[in-house]
Amino acid sequence: MKRFKVLLVSVAMLFLMAACNNKSNSPEGVATAFLEALGTGDYDKAYSCTTGSEEERQAVVANYEQMKLCVTDYKINGFSIEPEGNRATIDVTTTMTSIFNGQAATSDERYNAVMVDGVWKLDF
Repeated sequence: MKRFKVLLVSVAMLFLMAACNNKSNSPEGVATAFLEALGTGDYDKAYSCTTGSEEERQAVVANYEQMKLCVTDYKINGFSIEPEGNRATIDVTTTMTSIFNGQAATSDERYNAVMVDGVWKLDF
């Protein structure tokens, strides 16, 4: 039974990694995957694009679900990769809309990204 649980957890982790594994595997690609997942309300997939722990994931996902916010529009304004090649910043403009009242707010944000085991992840 323990082997089955280990296998099940391993398969689940592979799916989570694949969920955010974007075609270009770039800082821009991970930001796009994150924002598109937020746009569809797939908070687990969005969180899989980050470096956070399982405990943090549960808290963040619960918070997003409670706030009922979704990204209705976004634009990647650019990104830069540090000379070492394992850190980047991504400048984005996002419009988030509340599902409760339909109010929208647009903001400019800067995301930090890091390379983890050859895959770009957002680091909040």
